[in-house]
Amino acid sequence: MTQTLHRGLVVFLISCSTQVFGLDLTRLDMSFQYDLRLDTHVEYRIIDSGEDQYTVIYNVSNDTTGLWLFNILLQNTYKSEVHDTLSLASQDIIYQDNKQIFYAIDVPKSAYDLLIFSFNNLSEGIYRLYDAPLNNPGGYPSFYPTDGNGAPLLSKYYTGDEISFSGLDGSVHVFRYKEEFGPADPPMGEMSALAPTLSIDSSYFIDGVQPDMLDFHFYLFQKDTLDNTGVTILKCPYYYPDLRMYDELIKPMRYISTTVENQSLNQAREPRKAFENFWLSNYGTKFRAKGAIRFFFQRVEEANQLFTDYKQGWKTDRGIIYVIYGKPDIVVKRDRAEEWRYNSGERFEFIRIPILFTPSLYSLKRDSEYEKSWYNKVGDIRKGQ
Repeated sequence: MTQTLHRGLVVFLISCSTQVFGLDLTRLDMSFQYDLRLDTHVEYRIIDSGEDQYTVIYNVSNDTTGLWLFNILLQNTYKSEVHDTLSLASQDIIYQDNKQIFYAIDVPKSAYDLLIFSFNNLSEGIYRLYDAPLNNPGGYPSFYPTDGNGAPLLSKYYTGDEISFSGLDGSVHVFRYKEEFGPADPPMGEMSALAPTLSIDSSYFIDGVQPDMLDFHFYLFQKDTLDNTGVTILKCPYYYPDLRMYDELIKPMRYISTTVENQSLNQAREPRKAFENFWLSNYGTKFRAKGAIRFFFQRVEEANQLFTDYKQGWKTDRGIIYVIYGKPDIVVKRDRAEEWRYNSGERFEFIRIPILFTPSLYSLKRDSEYEKSWYNKVGDIRKGQ
């Protein structure tokens, strides 16, 4: 029997007990997680706080928390028979200002592999779930970064000038790498190395504060260089996730340009002129060209906001699909993978793999069958459709 995907979630049991029936997330549409227009959003970071527990630091960034019943759930898998509800009375506020609040809550290590942030708008019958996998073979660091004001830094990229660390006792080792990754390969291409060999730009120790961070470099912070984990931060200009410099704008255009066009763009002595000529030659008028530029780079900016890790979001496997195909119509998540489905018929599967720089690298399963669909979508963008 075919399983039906449900855009909402019906809660069958309301109980004073902490343990209730589990949630089968594999039957739910989770595409709302990639809708930046929604008023609910969660950022989090997992910390190893001892032999028996993790600490989850999180921020619920919305202005309508009074409309939502909020819970934190724990279960073993994305398809589980039972789940537990954490008592929010046990959490601590670790930072607060007039714009945001950051919480910390402890989670037992061995009992569960998945944490779920649950939002329930009872008056409108809307349920939104945000998954946070707990199981990482490499483990998690025992410290976390903070920004210049002392607020926990939960994003994987940072646009400020310096960061500090909480939970450190002593110095931390820093590896600095230049973010020189190229565009992701198209879905019909061959799979690239998941963790290519990288040249270390610089290596040094700091005593708790990292000043003067360089744009478009990523930093790996470790207590011990033999650790299998650390904190990775991509330093970006103040205007990121937007791109503004012409040499920055030209690079994601690789996804919609021919080989000859791409070569011309990247070798141009006047990047601005080459950029403008590309759009004008394809769209005919300045009015149509401006609309096409706005459409394409809006997707690039959203991909950066959603998918940046140690590389810019548009360069990731999920980022390239988002830029060309747009937000998925349906997202199905499983323990080690997620699938994007489009109403036009395309399906893309991403495998979640932990590496040193991120506990969740999503790698696209490529197939030559995507070739026709890919060129059709690129053609639609070039035609302004």
